[in-house]
Amino acid sequence: MKKKTILWIIILMVALLIAGACFMIFGYWLPYENAVSSMPEQQKLVFYQMENGCVQINWPKSDDADQYLLEVLIPQEGVPEEQWQVEYSCYITGSTSHTRKNFPDQLRMLRLRAVKEYSLPFEDQPRVRLSENAIKITDRFTVPEVRGATWVTDPDTDQVELKLDVDEDCTTRIYELSKPNVAAVTFTGGATTLAFGADKQWPLPGFHETYQFTFDAYRQTESYTYYGLKAQQMQLQRQDFLGTQLNVEVIRNYNNTYTLKWNETKGDHYLVQYRQNKYYSWKTLVQIPYDGVLTYTTAGLEPYTYREYRVLAKYDTDASDAQPVALSQTQPVQTASTVVYSTIWPIKDLTVYADAQKTEKLGTAKAGSTFCIANMENDLFQVLFDGKLGYIDSNYCMINLPDMLGELCLYDITNSYASLYKVHELEIPTVTGTVIIGYENIRLKEN
Repeated sequence: MKKKTILWIIILMVALLIAGACFMIFGYWLPYENAVSSMPEQQKLVFYQMENGCVQINWPKSDDADQYLLEVLIPQEGVPEEQWQVEYSCYITGSTSHTRKNFPDQLRMLRLRAVKEYSLPFEDQPRVRLSENAIKITDRFTVPEVRGATWVTDPDTDQVELKLDVDEDCTTRIYELSKPNVAAVTFTGGATTLAFGADKQWPLPGFHETYQFTFDAYRQTESYTYYGLKAQQMQLQRQDFLGTQLNVEVIRNYNNTYTLKWNETKGDHYLVQYRQNKYYSWKTLVQIPYDGVLTYTTAGLEPYTYREYRVLAKYDTDASDAQPVALSQTQPVQTASTVVYSTIWPIKDLTVYADAQKTEKLGTAKAGSTFCIANMENDLFQVLFDGKLGYIDSNYCMINLPDMLGELCLYDITNSYASLYKVHELEIPTVTGTVIIGYENIRLKEN
């Protein structure tokens, strides 16, 4: 064979070898080497317990992964991890979460690896390469849950003592259902105190308002957080924060009127009652609903009158003779004298002035005419004169004492309604049992 031919054969063989090497490198080795992916380091998984018994598993995204391989393995002591039995295996594409039924509560390892796809010549299906690192968690994965809740309200402090049946390694959250955007209150252990009122966690519920709270628990470890289901609801209304201690304050006003103020208590309405003294029965003056104004102002009481007041709270469903849910102490009231609304008679003709400074005259009040005092200022009585309020000199007026002194001036003028005069127990014709002329218009105590 000629040397030239042999040289070309050698060149051809070398070219084929180079071409084969390039084909192997670019067709097999490079695709495999480029199919490198990894799981983010120091990232936690998040589990969510579902209503249907499933568990949603969430993990951090890998920037260079096409899919993920999730495996559940059964640990075996003394056996290398590569030889552990795989209980569950699943490839997940296009998502960083997976819902798993029958999530194990026995000791298991959950292993999550990133997966990168690559293609080889003459193969229709792509191959996959697993990341060398993986997220590995070994635990029993017990479902965190709130198994029961009890609570007691303290009306004196507007606080709620809450106790929960929850695992010791769990953290509990409580949040209001009507305000999902408000951050939950988080606490560890099975007990906490919730504060209500101004400048507290929550304001007191308003009238006809109900707070609805719910709880859930979660377990947080170095490698995962597991959120459980929402537990039972806790409902709180305004009445839950109210006690049965009813305190009444009595404020003396002008002209023998009194205002009763009291605190809010349990019950659907309040009854304001009075009696003349302990020997009389209580009478109801007014009924006020629980969301009404908790005050009551009396009408003007007669001078030197003794009265007793009290306030009680009841439910609308209570029988009329049922004991009240809250009852105040009896508040005694002793009125003083007053000239307002008393009847007067000028004993001589008096000038009526338009004001207490006597700068303008309205007319003349005739002696013996009758007036009712509207007010008193600077020794002047304010009276109604010809449809206008005016002032007359109080030093020249007679006043009806029962109007001003009330029960201090109790007297019985029998001749104003039936003369009792007799002679030797014998009735006097036209006198006994009749009205004596001259007494028939004498003013007696009111009522």
